[in-house]
Amino acid sequence: IDKNLRVISTTLLVYLPTDKSFSLEDFVTVQENYTQTKMETLAAKNVEIERALRDLIGIIKAYPIEEGVEPVDPMVIDNMQKHYHRLMYQALLNSTKNSLQRLKQRVCAREGSPTDQSSFFEVDVQLSVPSVRLSPSLADIQNSINKAALAVLKVSKSTYEWNQDDIHPNKRVSFFQRIGQDIQIIKVCLLLTGAFQGTKNQVARYLTTFQKYDWLWKDDMDQAYRRFVLTDPQLFDFERELKRFVAVE
Repeated sequence: IDKNLRVISTTLLVYLPTDKSFSLEDFVTVQENYTQTKMETLAAKNVEIERALRDLIGIIKAYPIEEGVEPVDPMVIDNMQKHYHRLMYQALLNSTKNSLQRLKQRVCAREGSPTDQSSFFEVDVQLSVPSVRLSPSLADIQNSINKAALAVLKVSKSTYEWNQDDIHPNKRVSFFQRIGQDIQIIKVCLLLTGAFQGTKNQVARYLTTFQKYDWLWKDDMDQAYRRFVLTDPQLFDFERELKRFVAVE
């Protein structure tokens, strides 16, 4: 029982390699496939713990005691069941919370923090007149991160509360609702959103560094040339302008 509780508590529900970058499509697909395998593992561990606890209770009840000694109080048995049920929930909560925190740390690295990790997403800077933008956009990246976080939360949908063996699987109550409403999970989700907002601010500052080139696509080329010709340029002036364009390139 204790071993399985430790396994659940320390299970990470996200795949976050430090030496690999993802496209957004690959990232979502990989995370959903990875969480599916972990979902099956945690569901199986949950069943093992519940059955092991029943076996333990059966052993306790069947243990021979001396005549005159009171049998085990059913209230004590009930409290023991509730105790391990709470431990199961806490283990699942730790797994979910730690996974979301790890996701935040990996995809929302702080500015200036030393790291030997590869960039997590493959992103290009593209000209979209009259501005420069990212491709894929920050909104698309945010959406992919949200999908990965949701996949982590959904792992608990297949991990059911105890004492429901006589109920059809489609009607059983899982840990999902309790996990999703837990204040610790809500806090981590808010921190994940806030951390990505910080990343957005970093990206916005970076994109402003391209403003010094915006005359290339904002200014009218023919008008610029006519203004230059009106200055009665000499050969030296042409050479100077050409060098300026070479430097920009």
